[in-house]
Amino acid sequence: MDYNNVTILQFQRLNAGRQNPDDDNLTAGLDILQIFEGKTEAEVKSMTMDNFDKALYKYRFLVDGLPEDVQWLKTFELNGKTYKVVQTPELWDVGQFISMGVLIKDKTRIIDNCHLIVSTMTRDGRTIHERANEFQEGLSIMVAYPLAVFFCAVMAKLWHDLPHYFQGEGVQTGLAKNGGGTIL
Repeated sequence: MDYNNVTILQFQRLNAGRQNPDDDNLTAGLDILQIFEGKTEAEVKSMTMDNFDKALYKYRFLVDGLPEDVQWLKTFELNGKTYKVVQTPELWDVGQFISMGVLIKDKTRIIDNCHLIVSTMTRDGRTIHERANEFQEGLSIMVAYPLAVFFCAVMAKLWHDLPHYFQGEGVQTGLAKNGGGTIL
């Protein structure tokens, strides 16, 4: 097993479980087996330490964190459907632009919002939330994470430039003057 087999939801649950700095290794192991194997707390606690260690062994990849050499994808496939990632804000509708601004405003919630961020960057006739639910439960974190994190850096610059958009020469020149592309 590796991060390619970890869904957004599993990663979010794992991340949420790691927010308490007082947790020990046994608590982390308990969380891992509950998240990835669907075991109850009682089931895990009744395991012998030998079986507990053996069950956790296949999740040792989690110690290293996400690889840094993940690649940005322009398309991805899930449940037999290919999704195109709309990378540039000037190709979004206003609703997508506003949604993305809200989703990335709090940088500490990027992982929590990862499925929504990726959903905002795609279209297929369904609502953002319908796609987001499908992505959260089925899309690999190896696909979603680079899209969400990389794009947050782009959007942070865009949101930084936005006040300048309305100053100086104003709306007529767009954001291109400030390096952000045009949005209207």
